[in-house]
Amino acid sequence: MLPVASALAADTTHYFALLTAYRTSDTAPIVTDLALCVETAAREARGTARGFSRYEAAWRQQAAPRAGSAADRILPVLLSLPVITVEQLVDALGNVLERSVYRGVQVLEEARVVEAVTERVRGSAYAAMDVLDEFEDLDTRIRERITRLRAA
Repeated sequence: MLPVASALAADTTHYFALLTAYRTSDTAPIVTDLALCVETAAREARGTARGFSRYEAAWRQQAAPRAGSAADRILPVLLSLPVITVEQLVDALGNVLERSVYRGVQVLEEARVVEAVTERVRGSAYAAMDVLDEFEDLDTRIRERITRLRAA
């Protein structure tokens, strides 16, 4: 899903002006801007997708999990679920014992692939910060690009 909202919200004054024009039946400005926002979000999201394609291999090198181990099987899940609990991982992995998943998360946490984002022991949430940082960077890139394009 494209983060078009990042582009639309880059300049709220501009966005509300487009909505005001739309309410008076002047639809061309918002349609044109929406197309520009979609194009911008798609262009920047391609860069994010390329980055994501490198994460799993980098994490595998960083953590050096044993092939087929819980840690090894967790890595691809982090791309689609960057913030996750052990219980969610157990469900996502299917036939991996909960204690093995706990150990896998511990291995990934020690290798700094994930970090705990809560202080609880049971039900603790972990985050793949690389993925979250990339999403934040994507938002910034979209906002900066759309601002430059609108100013041109």
